[in-house]
Amino acid sequence: MSRASKIDSRNTTTKNFFNFSYKRYRFHFGIYIPCSHNHSTPGLILPKGTCQVQTPFMMSDFRRACVIHQPLFFKNDAYKNIKPRKNKSNAPPRIRNINHKTYHANLLYDRWRKNEKKIVISRRLGISFEQTLHARMDNNTRKTFNRHMYKKKLSNFSLCRSDNTHVNKAQQIHFERSKRRVFNSKEHNPYNRKHHRLITAQRYRFLYTPLQSINKPIKHLQYTHGWDQSKYNFQTPLRSNYLPPPTVLSEDVSFINPVLTVAPYNPIPDMFFPAKYKNIIPKDPIYNEQGAFIIPGSREWFTYMHNIHINLPPPLTKGQKRAIKQCERNIMLNKKHCEDAKFHGTSFNRFNWRRVAIKSLTDLTNTFDSTMKDLVNYYQTIEDPYLRSRFHSSMVNQASRISDRTQKHRNNIRSSAIPSGTSEDTSDATVELEK
Repeated sequence: MSRASKIDSRNTTTKNFFNFSYKRYRFHFGIYIPCSHNHSTPGLILPKGTCQVQTPFMMSDFRRACVIHQPLFFKNDAYKNIKPRKNKSNAPPRIRNINHKTYHANLLYDRWRKNEKKIVISRRLGISFEQTLHARMDNNTRKTFNRHMYKKKLSNFSLCRSDNTHVNKAQQIHFERSKRRVFNSKEHNPYNRKHHRLITAQRYRFLYTPLQSINKPIKHLQYTHGWDQSKYNFQTPLRSNYLPPPTVLSEDVSFINPVLTVAPYNPIPDMFFPAKYKNIIPKDPIYNEQGAFIIPGSREWFTYMHNIHINLPPPLTKGQKRAIKQCERNIMLNKKHCEDAKFHGTSFNRFNWRRVAIKSLTDLTNTFDSTMKDLVNYYQTIEDPYLRSRFHSSMVNQASRISDRTQKHRNNIRSSAIPSGTSEDTSDATVELEK
């Protein structure tokens, strides 16, 4: 009520309600302040007197209005022209900020020509490193098909911890946390840990040792118009006097020094073999236990194929095939339900509840809307006062019966099935684990 007791010429509003949620429940609390409005409502015959409908907001000087009387309230009771107009003639000229691609490209070109070095210091991690600009010239760019004009080189890593003991400890914790986030990846190679760390640090542009250097391309400046300087409206590191090397036509002298090649591997022998081996021949080369190559068609090859044939699993029965197909259908259905659950903003276990709630609320609102539209149309077309009062009573009763339909909506949600073993009441942490 502090907003209502203020006396000023402002239209600042304060809500008379607040909402919060706990588990699956939603709570709505509000302060009942009647509208007390004397304006008549067009299209409805209401008894004379002050309006007792609750107001959703409060303004200064105890100004308020319900949903029905808000149009007239903002038309008659809201303050107009609160802020005075500024005199543009006395205003200082606005300084336009220069921040476009040409200015930025020329700035990078000047820094590259001057070979400027920038020392980057992170007070949070307690580290520092040097940053220099390097240009990609014609030869390197054309050979690698990399069209980036410049790249940043990050090097000379060093620790610069604070003298304060508390800050020093926090910097060490933050740096170790960054290392764990970068290096704890799924493709970790336990046999070559150092090599894996260097590759991962290069991928995520992360410096952690003085012997390391990282090249980071500047992706918003590229050679998109070829290798001619005149096609760009800013300076580029292209050399104007560069000429591509002439093409040298060499004579074919391959017949003088013939190159010996090996025929591609053919796993099927060029001879007769039993038809039962046709579908089980390995496509890759076969080796014995000593590591010697087994030639297709040899005696050892037939022995190897015989062992494979006798160790084949028995064929699947019709019941097993049906079970496998049903399992695949269930997996596809669960994947679809998981995607739908993410789309609806819920977990897999609560997806059925959310779907039933959406359908029930949609049916409830559609039914109420269609019924009220018909009653309002009849009320506005009929001129008999008695029939108009009857239709008005029907509209009031229709609005009062909404609570019964709401209870039916809650029953529909409770009756919806959830997976077995899942609790009905869950916390936010449980919902996160279910995702």
